[in-house]
Amino acid sequence: MESFFGFCRRLSRNRLAVTGALIVAIVIVLAAVAPWISRYQPEAMSLASRLKPPCADHPFGTDEMGRDVLTRVLYGARISLSMALGGVIIGGTIGTVVGLVAGYGGGRFDSITMRIMDVALAFPSILQSILIITVLGPGLQSVVVAIAIFCIPVYSRTVRGAVLSLKEMEYVEAARAIGRTETGIMFRHVLPNTLPVLIVQTSLMLASAMLVASSLSFIGLGAQPPTPEWGAMLASSRAYLRTAPWVSVFPGLAITISVLGLNLLGDGLRDLLDPRLKQ
Repeated sequence: MESFFGFCRRLSRNRLAVTGALIVAIVIVLAAVAPWISRYQPEAMSLASRLKPPCADHPFGTDEMGRDVLTRVLYGARISLSMALGGVIIGGTIGTVVGLVAGYGGGRFDSITMRIMDVALAFPSILQSILIITVLGPGLQSVVVAIAIFCIPVYSRTVRGAVLSLKEMEYVEAARAIGRTETGIMFRHVLPNTLPVLIVQTSLMLASAMLVASSLSFIGLGAQPPTPEWGAMLASSRAYLRTAPWVSVFPGLAITISVLGLNLLGDGLRDLLDPRLKQ
């Protein structure tokens, strides 16, 4: 318990981590209570109210279909966060297992696996995602699969690097000396000690995943109209940048603030959890 409280004290003194955590918490809370904040439905159209500027009834204005922009931004947080989180969890789990086995076992499996991961990392994430969705077809599920696939090599490389140093530690030799199996050592002793690296990597990957999901929806390969997703909202509002800028400004700000919060949180956690940076 003392170490936990000590971590909380260090966290409270790290402005980056506190600022990022506060931003992320606000976004999550707003997404969770969206039905209680707005009385409108995200897909309810009212052509008589189309392209209204921000006012008392519509704080963020309305879009080209008369839909309340605030409502769509709030509900869009649910979709954007769900896609990013789902893809990172799936890809992170697979990549962690691959990196753990490759780093701990070594040999030919390690060499072949890491060369495959190197090839995967050579492709930009957005191009890789476009190729995957071209095969699977556009949609939210395809975006989650694309995010998961580009997360796998990142996690594999990260975990493998941590395991290469951890498997030489004294407690691993002690576990082997008392008769622990290699599988048991991997999952009961080595894997738990990679958690600090995984936590930092996950917070940073969520930011990248959110950008990729929004980009895919922006070019029509992700969320399809009338789904209230931030990237899709930006795509549909391009024609109104001069006449009704609020339609695109607020979804863009939502993406910017969310990604900024995740990046600040990731940088702060890295400073706290990386033993090389502790004073």
